[in-house]
Amino acid sequence: MGNSAVYLIHTSDDLDEMYAMAQRLLATAPTCCQPEVGVHVETDSHDLDRYVGVAATVCLSLDIPAYVVRQAGAVLEPCLAPNDLPMSRGDGGGVHLATTLTVEMAAALRELPPMNAHVYPPDHPLPSTLADTFLGLVHMEQAQISWMTCWPGVHHESGFELGVNGAALWHRPPPPGHSLYVHVPPAMPQLAEHLAAAVGGDILGEPALGW
Repeated sequence: MGNSAVYLIHTSDDLDEMYAMAQRLLATAPTCCQPEVGVHVETDSHDLDRYVGVAATVCLSLDIPAYVVRQAGAVLEPCLAPNDLPMSRGDGGGVHLATTLTVEMAAALRELPPMNAHVYPPDHPLPSTLADTFLGLVHMEQAQISWMTCWPGVHHESGFELGVNGAALWHRPPPPGHSLYVHVPPAMPQLAEHLAAAVGGDILGEPALGW
């Protein structure tokens, strides 16, 4: 699949309003294709408990600073699966860890200094209700929810995304509040205009290179 053109179509401080617009976009998509839902949340490593078990598997990714690596190895190793080892060391001496979020892992991380953590379900077809579930758990954290779907007559380079709490998606600096983007084939800017108008939005600025 080539790169889509991605357009910002609305920003707001009202998350309910933004999610309602996202649901209207979802209703615009034909039913011939099951949408692929993706979720990614940036949170605090001391605040992971509420994400445990929200999907069959929840993945955890975090960068452990160099000064914590030795302590982290002792604290986290009992919680890691065999294929989680060895943790990869970066140029600055820190370590990147990708693992599964479990009750034991969430508890172990509270024994370490707080760090930025990312939680997300694996990349495979997920229930459409997962977006609702994650949004109910996000407080002031930055989150990204994507729906890869088709538009009428278009079955590639299409879908839409919701950025929550200033999440940086396609434009820098990211818009404040919450932002809604649509992905369309690069040669179809009129489709982006149609989709934006259909859900009460508008084209805000130039497109970026998307999926």
